[in-house]
Amino acid sequence: MRLVPASARPASWRLRAVGAALLCLLGAVLPSGVSAAALSGQDTPPAGAAVTEVVPRPFPLLVPLSYRWARGVAWMSALMAACPELPAAARRGLATSGLDDRAGRLALCARQHRLDHLTPDDSPDIAVAVRLVPAPAEARASALREEDLLAVQRALLLDMEATLLAVQRDWPTSLAEARTRAMALDAAALRLEALWWALAAVQGAAGPWACGPETLDSLERGVRGAPDNAALWLLLAEARLQRDLPQGAVAAAAEALKSRGDGAKHPADARLAARARYVRGLAHWRLGQPALAEADLDAALHPAVAESAPDEAERARRLRARAAVRLARHNVAGMCADFAAACALGDCEGLALARSRGQCRGDAAGSGEGATP
Repeated sequence: MRLVPASARPASWRLRAVGAALLCLLGAVLPSGVSAAALSGQDTPPAGAAVTEVVPRPFPLLVPLSYRWARGVAWMSALMAACPELPAAARRGLATSGLDDRAGRLALCARQHRLDHLTPDDSPDIAVAVRLVPAPAEARASALREEDLLAVQRALLLDMEATLLAVQRDWPTSLAEARTRAMALDAAALRLEALWWALAAVQGAAGPWACGPETLDSLERGVRGAPDNAALWLLLAEARLQRDLPQGAVAAAAEALKSRGDGAKHPADARLAARARYVRGLAHWRLGQPALAEADLDAALHPAVAESAPDEAERARRLRARAAVRLARHNVAGMCADFAAACALGDCEGLALARSRGQCRGDAAGSGEGATP
């Protein structure tokens, strides 16, 4: 449906409904029994069904902000409609990881769905349509085990929520007002685009990385649009490391830690900090700085918040990385202890390789994770 504005303000009944849905997403209180799906003109879909949300671009039409705002609201409203509630088992899984809050649940929903249709930005349509469909069954089943990816996606979603609400609250009443606030409006448009690129990078991740090397260029642009977003800097660090740019990865991981705070106390924030230390440790290792690498890997294995501890597969990867660093520092006993700990978690490749070289036999392989020479 095309929207014809009655005035210059973006406050048509349809846009107010979308705004109310977004406020519901952000935790605002709606009247009892009113759901986001009802506000957007559709009944709550059955589990596993596709969800479509259509949001009009607000007036006056500001390019490209109108499109990016409507796209973000439509996508987040679709997520909310697709996952009005989570099964108890999923909630328990999120709670174990310290991610069972509103944003964590929305991040899980995003991992369990994929974008099937999006109105392009050059479309003549006034409205922006987003269609989500459930991801393949194996992807949905593995989403709860992707704890670091969920933490990254949670941080990006929180930022997008805040930016969408700020744009909605401060939308100019006329083109003349928009011209006087051009810098702030342009910055909001850049931020929404940066967050969209980052969310797309995470959505396409196959693991164990949170993004692929092909996302480097978009993430380089993205951090210019949202330079205070720790999750975006972390993604950039991972993309740079995969493109064999360890010095750049060290710098990006340091920015992630500075933005989020190395001593973050929320489990999700502490998880991001630990992952940034892990990525920076790998980068230091490639740069031939084993002491710095081991310090970062130690911190990555022992985050400040217990719920932020890496899962078994991720912990095994970090142990193997520290084992290699310890070998470079001539700490053979420590290397063997790490390989043995990783093997106890199901990853025995490093231990087998060490034993094939005549190392890590007998007591040396079972002396505990923190062994020293």
